[in-house]
Parts: sequence; C-alpha cells; structure tokens
Amino acid sequence: MRYSLLSLIVILFALSACEKVIDIELDDAEPRIVIQGEIWEGTNDVSINIKETRSFYTQEEQNIITDAMVTLYDQDMNAVTLEHQSNGDYTSSNYTATVGQNYTLEVNVGDKTYQAVSQMPTPVALDSLTSEFVPGMFGQEGGYLVFMYYQDDPNVNNYYRAFSWKNGEELNSAGDLWLNDSNFTNGNYITIPLFTQTFALGDTVDIRFTTIDSSAYDYFVTLAGIAGQGGGNNAAPANPNSNFDNGALGYFGAFNGSELRIIVEE
Repeated sequence: MRYSLLSLIVILFALSACEKVIDIELDDAEPRIVIQGEIWEGTNDVSINIKETRSFYTQEEQNIITDAMVTLYDQDMNAVTLEHQSNGDYTSSNYTATVGQNYTLEVNVGDKTYQAVSQMPTPVALDSLTSEFVPGMFGQEGGYLVFMYYQDDPNVNNYYRAFSWKNGEELNSAGDLWLNDSNFTNGNYITIPLFTQTFALGDTVDIRFTTIDSSAYDYFVTLAGIAGQGGGNNAAPANPNSNFDNGALGYFGAFNGSELRIIVEE
C-alpha cells in the first residue's frame, strides 16, 4: 500500500500549521489528576508522571503530586511499587514486561484510587526506511519525506505510533504526533511516510516504530484532535480520552517496537 504523492502533500500541508507542544489540553473544570506513562516490552526502567490539572485558559504550572502510592501489577498480581524521584515522576528499575500480558497501574492519592489496564501487544518491526523528495505547494518549501516499510500482522488489528528524531533532537510538537491503525490494511505489507515532517539532504533521522494498545491509541487520537482545534475557539476543548477510571486523565500504555536510522540522500 502506497500513498499518492498529491495526498501526501495535502496531509503534510495540513499538519504543518499545527505548532502546539504536545501536552494535555484541558477544559475549564475543577482540578483533576493526570497520570501519564508506559511500560515497554523486555527489561526496562518504568516512569509514571502524576500531576494535577490546571485550567485550559491559564498559564499556571500544573501541581506536582509527590505523595501518591503507585503500584504496577502483572496479570498474576505480582506487585512492584514505584518511588517518587522528582517533578511528579515515579520510577522502578529493570521491570520485565512480556507480550500478551495484562498490566494494571494503580495510583492512590489521598482517599482516591485510580486504575488503568493495558495489554502488551504483539510487536510489528520496521523492515526498512527510505527517503523521497516532495516539492513544495501552497507556499510551503519542498523537502524529503521518510517512508517506513513494515509487514502488518494479519491476525489482529494493530495500532501504531512513530517517534522521530532529527539530527539527535526529538520531534515532539503536536504536528509530529504520527499515528496509524490497520483497520483497513490488516495483513498488508505497508509503505507509509512519516508525513508529519520533511527533512533536508544529510539529515540523520531516527524512527522508533511502536505497537501500542487500542486505549493508548484512542488517547493519542483524541489528543491530536484537540491540538488541531487551535486556540481560537470560544469553547474549551474536551479532554483526551483516558483509560483510567474514577475520573483521572491521561493514559497508561504497554508498548513495544523497533528502531531504525536513515541519512537522507538523493
């Protein structure tokens, strides 16, 4: 499956106008807990961030939660406690997560308990990367798109997120939030661009291509929709969908994936 050049240019132009930093965009409401974090397949450090919301319309910093009790359970109810380090980050070292397992994150703050469950998906690895020049349109400069190649798993519906770095710097604005699913391409060999960014000759591009679960995908899709609304609305945007119960915002996800690098050439 290959996207047409014209459709890619249109998508790229539409996304290039969005410059907000990826963050939780919140409507005006009473303060609520925001929990964000993921675990990765294999043995890795785990970090979960917990804060309290600010109003969508103010520039006030979010309140950092330093006294939560944070516990991570596997599906056999083996428990690991995460300890607060700084800036609302709770961590645990050398945690091992495996494909197919359900993981539950439980957060206790005061007299309230919040839980989210995520299943570690089957990984889908990048096969290769290429680059291709795309001419500019609508006053935009031309540049090189990076194309990703992978074999989608025919047995399940997959959900993907790609993280990207340009010359060692992570691209993490709202316009860099790349998401895809296999609802209409299940089992196909996929050729698809990282259509959120163009590059120049000689740029080093690193891609971390991740398989995520459906609830994390839903969170990021709604977050991208909020970012796309811009700041000129009279009404405050809705909050991103969360997989936490009891009114908490944010997400907890089980991720896995692969990384490849390309140096952009003609």
